[in-house]
Amino acid sequence: MNSFINYIKNKINILALILSLSLFLQVPLSFIAYESELSNRSIMLIMRGILFIASLTIVLTNYKGKISNWMKIVVAFWLIYFLRLLYDVFILEVTPSIPCWEIISWGLGVTLIPSLAIYLLARSSSEELNLNTFIYVGVTSLGISLLSFIGNFNPLLDRFSLPDLNPIPAGHAGASLFLICLVNVVNLPLTQTKKINKNLSILGIIIGLFITLSSSTRSAFLSILLGSILIIIIHHNSGSYKIGRIYYLIGTILFSFSLSLLGGSGLIQKLITIGQGESELNRLTLLFSSMKLWFRHPIFGVGFKMHESLGDVFINLNHFYPHNFIAESFLLGGLFLGTLFLIIISYTVKKSFQIILLRPSEGCLVCLWLQGCIYVMVSGHLGNVPLFWLASAAICGRYEALTSRKII
Repeated sequence: MNSFINYIKNKINILALILSLSLFLQVPLSFIAYESELSNRSIMLIMRGILFIASLTIVLTNYKGKISNWMKIVVAFWLIYFLRLLYDVFILEVTPSIPCWEIISWGLGVTLIPSLAIYLLARSSSEELNLNTFIYVGVTSLGISLLSFIGNFNPLLDRFSLPDLNPIPAGHAGASLFLICLVNVVNLPLTQTKKINKNLSILGIIIGLFITLSSSTRSAFLSILLGSILIIIIHHNSGSYKIGRIYYLIGTILFSFSLSLLGGSGLIQKLITIGQGESELNRLTLLFSSMKLWFRHPIFGVGFKMHESLGDVFINLNHFYPHNFIAESFLLGGLFLGTLFLIIISYTVKKSFQIILLRPSEGCLVCLWLQGCIYVMVSGHLGNVPLFWLASAAICGRYEALTSRKII
């Protein structure tokens, strides 16, 4: 009990716990709902409600009145977003494809408040971020999910998904676990006391890779490839034994990829037919339609009329947003919102390079944000991919902690 109290007293540990739960908890809860025949939506609402309350508590207890540049940009972005939503719905009487309260709950409860909480925790201390919490939560959550999947489906033929679990977030959860565990293996010294952590990290790499391949999600697989390259670049001067570990793990990736080819993975077919799949062509059509629509209203965008306009492109499909955050920002709020989003990206890129130079061991945060960038260029709408926002918050908060003489 005392050890747990000491654990939660450390804000860096709370940061790791909140971030790891946000990354991994959706997948096991979906499998629990599937196994128990409970309502997946109800369980998700409870989970997100708890995370929102915890995040709001963190914001209220840690905010000291100083507004940093990152906070100014992100809060300004979401303020314009919500004002545009309220204006469109209550003044112009626009009817979005999903209820107004749900859009607000995604943007405020799942994205903005948790991001502010992560940022405030990340900048609270310059103590090194320990990856053990991420690995324990990730291996346990996705390990249980994988066992349930193998028990109910054929892993060689079926995608890692459920009726209420899209394979895209499932695949990205696997990719996140893979990248975090890979960074941990690279950073672990060759001592017997670290053997358990090393073995657990290798297990996490295997679980994460299997789920990513089985989900047949190209963006998650691309995240693994580019993230692995980034880790090699970050640690290229870390010592030959560490580089040897990386090469070994990359060999494992290629070997697993070959096995998935022999097993007839849907990912292989998707990679072979890239640019030809119906879903891929539909999303390109949505993207081009979005940009054409924005060109007609470049200054203020079209707001949430976007839902109706894009819904008309594919009448029988549930496509009412571009599946690209840049296009959606410009389309919803014109130059104002689109420019702010580009500033968020450029600001986080700059801080990512500085984090790598200041503390390479926390490069996993940069890998997660890189993954988030890949994710939001091809999937989701602005409020429902918190990975992008949470990783940006963690990077920018950690930069402030490492460069500030006075910890706020």
